[in-house]
Amino acid sequence: MTPEIPPDERKRFYERRLPSGGYVAIETVRVRTLFGGFRIRGEIVVERRVPERRVGHIAPIAAITECSGVDDAVRALLPFAKSEHDLAEVLGRKVVASLTAGRRTAHPPA
Repeated sequence: MTPEIPPDERKRFYERRLPSGGYVAIETVRVRTLFGGFRIRGEIVVERRVPERRVGHIAPIAAITECSGVDDAVRALLPFAKSEHDLAEVLGRKVVASLTAGRRTAHPPA
């Protein structure tokens, strides 16, 4: 497998603005698995605060997936990132949605 992203380097592949001044973004990072291989972890980050209020705060992660490539991770997360309903449901319940093979499951935050 050709490395697409150096370990620990985040890349943003999608972003849309929210009316509140925040944004929804899909970010990816290359991670090493338990048994030594690499996977691409994709995350949907939802920042609802205006820029002045972001200092000292980390934006919540609404959904996460791990795939063999960046394209697969972005493709799995994109419909969820575009859905106001899905994002509101996950953030309102304070869970992180785990997206795999087109299916969603909600997990309480660790």
